[in-house]
Amino acid sequence: MRPPHRATRRGAQRAAACALLAGAVACRAPADPTLTLIGSAPITVAPEIAGQGGGVVSGLSGLAYDPATGTWLAVSDADPAHARRLRIDATGGRLVAEAVALVPIARTNHRDAEAIARAADGAWVIAYESPPGAVVFDPSLGSPRALRAAGAAAEGLARNRAWESVAALPTDPPTTLLISEFGPPATPADPGRVRRARAVLIDPARDAEAARGDYPITPPPAGLGGAGVTDLCALDETRFLALERRVTLAGYDAAVFLVTMTHAGAALTFTKTPLGSLRALGVADPGNAEAIAIGPAAEDGSRLVVILNDDNRGRDGQYGARAIALRLAE
Repeated sequence: MRPPHRATRRGAQRAAACALLAGAVACRAPADPTLTLIGSAPITVAPEIAGQGGGVVSGLSGLAYDPATGTWLAVSDADPAHARRLRIDATGGRLVAEAVALVPIARTNHRDAEAIARAADGAWVIAYESPPGAVVFDPSLGSPRALRAAGAAAEGLARNRAWESVAALPTDPPTTLLISEFGPPATPADPGRVRRARAVLIDPARDAEAARGDYPITPPPAGLGGAGVTDLCALDETRFLALERRVTLAGYDAAVFLVTMTHAGAALTFTKTPLGSLRALGVADPGNAEAIAIGPAAEDGSRLVVILNDDNRGRDGQYGARAIALRLAE
């Protein structure tokens, strides 16, 4: 048999190399999502609600997007009777945030609202710290139904650090994910507890706990200062954005993580990808960042991410609520 022509051999080698390259490209892991800063702005108050007790926007601790109205709902630990409806516009590279309505919340025996999420059927879930629990409301924030499983799952958590975060996951059946700011207090035998938070998955239809696990808190660089989970928002059935507040030598900061949740039996585990701290992203003074929510997709496929600060009603030198807008690209 005659050996193949040299040119034929070179062509075969090139083809093989191209096939290997194509396979490498096909197998390459997708790029991590990126966050870029759009801007930050104080939350102003529309004149029509200024005289209704809504003239001051303070203590905001939870936020969710409302696709039914194209606006956002914020809850406050300073006003258990109302949510604030916010108009947020981040087009053209300029952020405008305005409280345009007070929305009554049906009365419950809970106070100190810390987080809010919207379920796929339009219902709202609000997480509370006093007493620790979660309540499901109808689309008008009426007909409250307390989840007994959320109260039971809070046993042993650090005082005033219970259900800081809530997400309504579009699973089948729908589930509610709650994460505490910290886990149980550290002990001499387990001093590392301070770097963990309790995560609980609840089936709201059955009012039953489906799974739980330890969510790992990421300390600030060099381990300086404290950190804790202050809010989260769902991207899909298994992924969410987590907001972790940090108190550093430079003052308040917060970091955003892309988190993937694995649910195996009654156990939850989490894989975290850092997307950046607010100061590193260009926010000079993030304040006490406590709320995060994600809006609809833009034409280019990116998503608007909005973070609110809880000004602690001026007790720590902050004054007035602010919004921070970020662009999430995947």
